[in-house]
Amino acid sequence: MLSAYREAYNYRDKRMFENIQWIVEQEESLGRGKVFVFGHNQHISKQMILGRHLMGMHLAAEYGESYFAIGTDLLNGTFIAWQPDSGLKRFAIKNEASELNDSFAQMSMPTCVIHTNDYAEYGEEMATILTGFQPMVSIGLTFDKQYVDASESFTLPIIPISAYDAIIFVRDSTPATIVRPQAFIRG
Repeated sequence: MLSAYREAYNYRDKRMFENIQWIVEQEESLGRGKVFVFGHNQHISKQMILGRHLMGMHLAAEYGESYFAIGTDLLNGTFIAWQPDSGLKRFAIKNEASELNDSFAQMSMPTCVIHTNDYAEYGEEMATILTGFQPMVSIGLTFDKQYVDASESFTLPIIPISAYDAIIFVRDSTPATIVRPQAFIRG
C-alpha cells in the first residue's frame, strides 16, 4: 500500500515538473526567462522527503543553480485542512521541537528570511542546525487521523540546507478566509 502511494506521489511530482518545464519553454519563447512557482514545502524541496522523489528535485537536476527554492516554516499557527469524515476543519500547530525555530524565536521579529547557502556566517551552531534534520511545518490538504495532533501530522523531518536555498519564518500564522462565491445573478 505504502509503495503504491509513494509511486503515485512520485508520478504527480514528475508531472508537475514537466508542467513547469513547459511553462519555462513558453516564457523563453516570448523572451522571458524567469518563472516564479509557488508550491507546498514538500513539492518544492530539493531533498527527498519520506522516500518521495519531489518536483523540486527534478527542477534542481534540470536547472541547477537557476532553481532557487524558498521554504517556509512557522512557530505557531492555525490553518484549515480537510478531514475526510468531517469536511473542512480548523487546526492549530506549534513547532516547538525545532532547533531552527528556537533560534528564530529568540528574535523579536514577526517574520524573517535566512539564506541557507550563507549558513557559515551564522556561526558553527547555526551551521550544525541547518545541516541536520529539523522538524519543519509542511501543511497539506488533509489531516491524517492516525496522528494525535496537527503538529505531528503536519511536521516533517527536513535538512534545511539540502531542501531549500532560503527559508521564510513566520512567528504566528492564521488561515486564509474561505469565501464562498455567491450565485451569479443576472439582472
